[in-house]
Amino acid sequence: MVLEIKSFLLDEIVYYLARTDQILTHLLYDFIAHSTVGLTCAILIIYTLVHKAQSKSLYGAWLANIFGIFFHELAHAIVGALLMAKPSKFIMIPKAVLLPNGNKTYILGRVECLNLRWYNRLPTAMAPLLLLGIALYLEKHYWQFSFVKNSFGYLCFYLYLQITLLTNAIPSPTDFREGFHNIFGVVLWGTIFSSYIYYSNAIYNIIIDLIDKIL
Repeated sequence: MVLEIKSFLLDEIVYYLARTDQILTHLLYDFIAHSTVGLTCAILIIYTLVHKAQSKSLYGAWLANIFGIFFHELAHAIVGALLMAKPSKFIMIPKAVLLPNGNKTYILGRVECLNLRWYNRLPTAMAPLLLLGIALYLEKHYWQFSFVKNSFGYLCFYLYLQITLLTNAIPSPTDFREGFHNIFGVVLWGTIFSSYIYYSNAIYNIIIDLIDKIL
């Protein structure tokens, strides 16, 4: 009799957990997974909570965002290595730093390079912006992966990935100071970027015109 009651209770718990999963998925899936507004709201809420936690507990905020910090710093290291900035240290230990104006700030992780020059400083500093590309790829293809199921758990995982990528794609104030430190580098990479945008659009228009003529 006791075993039957335990089995019945277990079945009921499993049933209600499954129903809760279905309800939450139904309510939140379209709002978050397929809605820019929903995803933006979720990101802003989590981002605000993390920063509020950081003001109270540096290590708590660091642990909550450790994967995002890792990918942020990894982007610095990869681009720095490709552009011969010679990354020498990959540090994931947070520390408090006193700014020249007397204010205190926190560094949750950092990459130190031995050969930062005017030609590689800006792209190395702005490297975390590449995480936006990964976030865009996930936004388009995450739900098409064979292992992903339409459930609340996978929805939470998707939300975690997007929040981690998007919030850590933002270069830090230190990144901006380092990246825009030399005007020659800014001019160089600004010219390269502008030329890429101009010529890529021109090539795209040429291809479209050719297709229209053929068809």
